[in-house]
Amino acid sequence: MNYCNAITIPGRDATLEVRSSYVPAKCTKKQTVKKDSQILMLYQGRAREARRSNDAAEVVFDSVTDWTKAAPIQLGKGRPNVPKGWDIALEGMCEGEKATLVVPPALGFGRGAGGPLAAHANLRLVYEVEVGRTRP
Repeated sequence: MNYCNAITIPGRDATLEVRSSYVPAKCTKKQTVKKDSQILMLYQGRAREARRSNDAAEVVFDSVTDWTKAAPIQLGKGRPNVPKGWDIALEGMCEGEKATLVVPPALGFGRGAGGPLAAHANLRLVYEVEVGRTRP
C-alpha cells in the first residue's frame, strides 16, 4: 500500500514529497516520530539535479543500511549534516514505516553547506528510509 503526501512550504519554492511504501498495521501514538524525537533510521540518499524530470539518473551520496551501524539522529536541532526536510517529513511516521522522501533544494542542505555537503546544496535529494526505534 502506498501513501503519498506532498507538503508545500509557504514562502519557499519547496514541495516535500513523502511516499510511504509500508506502514505497520498497528502504530500507537507512542511509536510515532515527534518533533524533537531521537530516532534510529536506515536510509539511502540519492542526489538529482532539481531541474531534471523524475526519471533522471541519480547518484547515491550517503547511506546507512545496517542497523548495527545506525547512529541516533536527533530531530529539530538544526544540524548542518542533516537535510532540513527530514524534520518535516519524518514527524508522524511510525516505527517500522518505510518511505521515499523527495527533498527539494530549499529543504536540503542549503546553499551555505560546506565540506562534503557543498556538492549537494542545490540538488533535489531522494531518500529511501526505514524508521527504527523512536525516543521522545
